[in-house]
Amino acid sequence: RTMKRILAILLLLALPAGQWLSNRTVSWNVFISSVLSRMFYLALVFIPVLFKPGEQVMLIILAVLLMTIPGTVTNVGFTAVFGEGTPPAWRGYLSGIRNGLFAITNVLTLLLSGWILDVMPFPSGYQVVFAIGTLGAAMSSVHLYFLHRTMHPATVVQQRIPRQNRKSKRFDTLRAWMKQFGSRLGALWNLRL
Repeated sequence: RTMKRILAILLLLALPAGQWLSNRTVSWNVFISSVLSRMFYLALVFIPVLFKPGEQVMLIILAVLLMTIPGTVTNVGFTAVFGEGTPPAWRGYLSGIRNGLFAITNVLTLLLSGWILDVMPFPSGYQVVFAIGTLGAAMSSVHLYFLHRTMHPATVVQQRIPRQNRKSKRFDTLRAWMKQFGSRLGALWNLRL
């Protein structure tokens, strides 16, 4: 019953999140919302130690509910960022690879988490699992930051390297394509690994 309420709230937030993102730099706001959302994973590490069992259930539900608010912005915005940063010819292929790797990662993480919970005593097993989740969530946010940097290099202070004379202009088209899309493809490829 509580999960149904959380899902209803998530659906109610999706449309306003898209409208809110429409007037902003989407990739930067996706990064910020991911950081805000993933901070709650760190809170889940300490809830079993700092609170009584009766309070823990309500606090975990509240943390999950609160993390869905910025998480909705992240999910809605990432779809736009993925579309902007990936050439149309590569979207299906990259999306398929990303989803396949994401599924494999989920299965392996689930097996590892189950093993940790079997081996370690309560509540330290849950703390280790949530700490691993926090680390993975932080890595995902870092990848979103690098994706933003590749999509909007003018917003990041960078040193300019003088252009060197090239003997061959044969690969200029490939270089231009890689300059525009190559770093985005690399960042999207690494985003969910």
